[in-house]
Amino acid sequence: MGQREGAAGLTTHAPQAAQAVTLPTTLDEAVAALTAVPAAVPVAGGTDLMAAVNSGLLRPAALVGLGRISEIRGWQYQDGHALLGAGLTHARMGRPDFAALIPALAAAARAAGPPHIRNAGTLGGNIASAAPTGDALPVLAALEATLIIAGPGGARREIPVSHLLAGMDMLRAGELIGYVRVPLLHAPQVFLKATGRTGPGRAVASVALVLDPRAGACAARWAP
Repeated sequence: MGQREGAAGLTTHAPQAAQAVTLPTTLDEAVAALTAVPAAVPVAGGTDLMAAVNSGLLRPAALVGLGRISEIRGWQYQDGHALLGAGLTHARMGRPDFAALIPALAAAARAAGPPHIRNAGTLGGNIASAAPTGDALPVLAALEATLIIAGPGGARREIPVSHLLAGMDMLRAGELIGYVRVPLLHAPQVFLKATGRTGPGRAVASVALVLDPRAGACAARWAP
């Protein structure tokens, strides 16, 4: 979400360097807060943001907390797709009911890190930070997911996740990732990840493979 992760799940404390914290309850309120204070940083899970603050790499002048925006913390079915709120945590996506919906994304969520990371980190923050170690990114690219981005004045636009990751389209001033639209393929899909140690951790390499029955001969798509 216009997020630099810190961008999506709720942080329970703000860095001392931040001079103001705004806690909107709707997506449009959050956009308005970012527009009013261009130097503000959106924060939800804060897993990457707090690491940057603690290491001295970032000194946010203000924070816009996204944890009270209930509209982006769930999902719904929409025309053969799942509309996922950007505030969904990795822990929530890792549960069995979600795994029945999008197995590869659930597998990526379960591999995102130790419990405190999975409980705080969010889908939107994972996308907005666009780190090479982002577990959800190859899955969303292979599924050809799209982002619904909220902008000033109630504006909405939709772009492929792959365009954001490749730098072909970027978040503009005051924008936030609101939702992720993912096709429900009901076909084989898998996420694989290699780490430098046993158990969940940062990826050394990861890949997602999806078979798309809509493509006639069941085309395979993969994303590294």
